[in-house]
Amino acid sequence: MRYFITLFLTALAFLTLSLSASAQTPTPEQLFEDAKARIEAGEIDNVLEDFVSACAQSYAEACNYVGLIYSASEDSDDFKTAFSFFDMGCNLGGASACEGKGNLLFDGKGVEKNDTAARAAYITACNGNNAEGCFYLGSMEYNAQGGPKNLSSALISFNKSCTLSHTQGCESAAYMQRNGEGGAIDFIKAANNYQKACDQNLAGACNVRGIMHERGEGGNVDYVKARAFYQKACDGNNGFACDNLGDLYNDGKGVAKDMVAGNIAYAKGCELNIAASCYQVGYSAHYGREQAVDYAQAIEAYTKACDAGNARGCNNLGVLHADGKGFPKNDPKAFELYQKACELNNAIACRNIGDFLRDGRVGEKDVTQAHTYYMKGCAGDDATACYQTGYAYHYGRGIDIDYAKAHTDYTTACEKDYASGCNNLGVLYASGLGRDRNDGIAKSFYEKACSLKSGVACRNLGDFAVNGRAGAADLRSAHNFYKQSCDLSDGAGCNSLGFSQFKGRGGSIEPVAGRASYKKSCDLNFAQGCSNLGLVHYNGEGGPKDDVTARALFKKACDGNYNDGCRNYGVALREGIGGTADEAGAVVALTKGCNLGAQAACQMLSK
Repeated sequence: MRYFITLFLTALAFLTLSLSASAQTPTPEQLFEDAKARIEAGEIDNVLEDFVSACAQSYAEACNYVGLIYSASEDSDDFKTAFSFFDMGCNLGGASACEGKGNLLFDGKGVEKNDTAARAAYITACNGNNAEGCFYLGSMEYNAQGGPKNLSSALISFNKSCTLSHTQGCESAAYMQRNGEGGAIDFIKAANNYQKACDQNLAGACNVRGIMHERGEGGNVDYVKARAFYQKACDGNNGFACDNLGDLYNDGKGVAKDMVAGNIAYAKGCELNIAASCYQVGYSAHYGREQAVDYAQAIEAYTKACDAGNARGCNNLGVLHADGKGFPKNDPKAFELYQKACELNNAIACRNIGDFLRDGRVGEKDVTQAHTYYMKGCAGDDATACYQTGYAYHYGRGIDIDYAKAHTDYTTACEKDYASGCNNLGVLYASGLGRDRNDGIAKSFYEKACSLKSGVACRNLGDFAVNGRAGAADLRSAHNFYKQSCDLSDGAGCNSLGFSQFKGRGGSIEPVAGRASYKKSCDLNFAQGCSNLGLVHYNGEGGPKDDVTARALFKKACDGNYNDGCRNYGVALREGIGGTADEAGAVVALTKGCNLGAQAACQMLSK
């Protein structure tokens, strides 16, 4: 049809209309078909006058063609002429002409805009089995244009346009059936109509067909079929489908997990301006997910995602600023991006703001305000944020102590498999805080936390085993728990393991291993571990005697506020162990040890 229109736009100025006829005038249908044939052959001379002549003889389709020719112009007078021919054809029963009339009435071209009259014209067109007329009618009924909103009638109109092979009509009917608009939800009919639209290469319909397979709407979940539909839609430049395809590759659904293919799909989705895909492109570049780490690419993709309102893109762009990756380290800029992401309800960003305020990374520390953001993060289902609110209630950080609320928030974190939340629930039960003391329940939470790789919880299990809480004392089990704890880099656990190794609780005395465990504890900045490591260096246990190193380790322990570390350091200074004697320094160290609760240090001060 557009081919016809283009030809006539060029020729209109040169054509002279004539309605004269002779005795040999052919029938209007012959005039119309002959004119169409000449157009197809590239001959346009006198074609318009034949269409006009056929229209004048009450041949409706000819009137429609004349209307199409004139409506292709941008001249207002031509639109008026077009309307007159569409109106004539519609009055003669031409469904296509009624659709053309409705279009001009709806757009207000060549005639005053009149939605009510347009809807009436589309009704006539649809009754005459004009597919586009049915589609436009359904749209007006759906959107309450030119009359009341009528979803049931809209669904009928869309279905009829689909039956008449109108692709968008099939998609619109499917949308309504899938969402229960104009009738009950009917996934089967929706699937059939989306399939018809997809078969006509409507990419959006293919994407939704994939979603239905992925969700099991109208049948069983079928990731393989979902992937095939997403691939077809993505090939048709539907960005949402590319993003969905990337997710399947990312999750290994319907195909082996393949982030190379996933990254390709996300890259195309991002090119098609899908913010979620841009975030994924940024994530892969940021963390080297099946590609080389590329902070410049991550910045570009996260920025595009963030600018489009993708909260995760804003948050992760903030992470790059906070970590100084791809940018000079810039906490204020990171904070600004976290705020934007938090306002977009990204729970992790809200928690990140809490961390910044708690740690004073953008000014003075403000643990009270930090708690407010942790609460928002927890409300958004971020387990770490829930742990932080629980911790604040547990220890009174910025707010009043409330063990009941601590229990609630730790429980939320633990249910999301956040190990520290489970461990601290165990602490509440072990201590009888906010609940009756119950070592059995405490142990169960420590066990869950330990299985989730909490070194602190594994150490707590070791302490329970040593002290016979929630069961008989079992030093061998305690030793094993301390080893797990140390392997998970818990400094206190390494210290306990070292003690256990020196005592032979694992089966035999292991001084070399014990010395190594104390060293790891000290390297993890556990002050008691440094003090114990100092003692084994002083005594030459598990390795050579080394007074100089022992003195340095006692100092580190004292600097870490371990009371006996200060006592040992004071002794070393007073007696000149590992260096020159320093009585004044010894008094300072012993005084600190005394103030920290080391009674032996207090007694030494009195001598």
